[in-house]
Amino acid sequence: MTPQVGSQGWLTDGRAERMGEIEPGVTGVTMTGVAMTEADATKADVTVTLLDGWTEAEQTIARVAFDRAYTRAIEKLILTVKNRSEALSSSEMVWALHDFLSIERHTIEGRFDFSLSEILFLFASLVKDNLLQLDELEGLTADKLSKVAAMARF
Repeated sequence: MTPQVGSQGWLTDGRAERMGEIEPGVTGVTMTGVAMTEADATKADVTVTLLDGWTEAEQTIARVAFDRAYTRAIEKLILTVKNRSEALSSSEMVWALHDFLSIERHTIEGRFDFSLSEILFLFASLVKDNLLQLDELEGLTADKLSKVAAMARF
């Protein structure tokens, strides 16, 4: 099922509703299937804001692509941590892993900011880093797709 903009103006994929998991006060689910109230969605910054030049459908496509890339970045980080943790043999290596994780957290939290005003730049960097494919952005206007493709080549 393709995620949709819910009645509260934020994304839902309908999984919780189909599975009967919606509890009183819950208005939708995140892209990972976690049920959220409207207040939770506001706190988590998953609201969809209409901007000039972006349709609701394009915003949905952008959010889904963003979430996929974020998931891939986290999966890549988990694999790296698993590999590095297997080689731990001293306290210095433990602290080095801690420092690595701190830097990665700062980098990921700073990079993955869902702001449609800057999203094309982010998508270009994600394409360049193989965390996103251009075809996952299909449905955006040709102008937006060409900008992402061009910026990804730099």
